[in-house]
Amino acid sequence: LTTLVRPQIAIVTTVEPVHLEFFSSVEEIADAKAEIFTGVERGGAAILNRDNAQFARLKRLASEAGVSRIVAFGENKQADARLLKLAMQPESSTIEASICGAHIAYKLGAPGRHLAMNSLAVLAACLTVFALGALGAELTFPALTGRVVDAAGILTPEQRGTLEAKLKAHEDKTSDQVVVATVPNLQGTTVEDYANR
Repeated sequence: LTTLVRPQIAIVTTVEPVHLEFFSSVEEIADAKAEIFTGVERGGAAILNRDNAQFARLKRLASEAGVSRIVAFGENKQADARLLKLAMQPESSTIEASICGAHIAYKLGAPGRHLAMNSLAVLAACLTVFALGALGAELTFPALTGRVVDAAGILTPEQRGTLEAKLKAHEDKTSDQVVVATVPNLQGTTVEDYANR
């Protein structure tokens, strides 16, 4: 799957002794689940269950795959998204949690400890998305000064003039505006990440 999708965040909710007909151990199941980490975009994160017996293994495998941001959820005191209190009603679950130090309370429309734990993973992922976005906000971009912005200083005046003429002709013909920009570096991101900010 990691050849089809390159996530910024990968969540492993749990590793349990299921599908043992395909694996010789729970550790092998953890290794198989950890394969997703090889597809995580650089600068991305892994959200892991701190209460699971395979947490240390998954954390190590994520780090080995180049995932530098590990966010933990669970009841463990070291969890970033920590379950403090759970009350289950016939049709719902009421949860108190500490999410990155902020105390929150909320209600799920279904009962179940596993749902409460998964909701912590979702909240951790949401905060991580915002954190990744905030990191992207630190990137600087050259000012838009025209159809050609040569911040890297690699174009000759003739090349710049030719590009500007072609871009103007394209805009006149289609009404689509295109800008060509060069930058001196990508500030530690990939071309895709930089271009999509």
